Amino acid sequence: GINAEYGRKLNFGAVKDLKRDSLQRFSLQSADKIGTIECISFKMESDDAWMPEYIAAWSSYDHEKAYVYSRKKQYSTDPKEGPGHAKLCKEGDTTYAITTYTGTKRYAATDDIWASVEIEGSKGSTETGIMDNKYENDREKGEANKFIFPGMHNVGIIKCIVVKVRGDDMWLF
Repeated sequence: GINAEYGRKLNFGAVKDLKRDSLQRFSLQSADKIGTIECISFKMESDDAWMPEYIAAWSSYDHEKAYVYSRKKQYSTDPKEGPGHAKLCKEGDTTYAITTYTGTKRYAATDDIWASVEIEGSKGSTETGIMDNKYENDREKGEANKFIFPGMHNVGIIKCIVVKVRGDDMWLF
C-alpha cells in the first residue's frame, strides 16, 4: 500500500497492483481545511515497485492542482528497486508545451526511450516529466508530437533546452 500524510497518516486502503499505464484516483477525507497543496509525501509499504508518471493533487477548498513528476523513478521497500519514501513538491504554475519532430531518415523513430526536457531561462530551470502521450505511438519517423506539462516552474525568457534521454535506443529529431 501507499500512505499519504498531512499532519497525520492516512491510508489509501489496501492498494495492491496499481495497473500499468492506468490512471488511479484516490480521495482522502478530512474535517480540516487543507488549502493549497505544495508537496506530496508518500511511503511504500511493500516491495512491489511503483513508478508513477506524475501525481496531481488538489483540495476541495483550493481547486488549483499541484503537479509533481517522477521522471521514471521507481519507489519500493526493496532498496535495489528504489527508495521507500519520497517528498515531491510542486514546481510552479506554468504550463509548457513541447513539440518534437522526428527525422525522416532510416531508423529515426523510437519507442524505446524515456525523454524529458530541461528548460533553462532567465529565472532558473525546470525539467518536464517524460514525453509520452498514452496510447499513441510517439516519435514515429517524420511525425510531430506535442506534449503538455502543467505545474512547472516559470523559467522566464527561455535561453536553452536540453533533451535528457533514458534508455538505449537512438532518436533522430
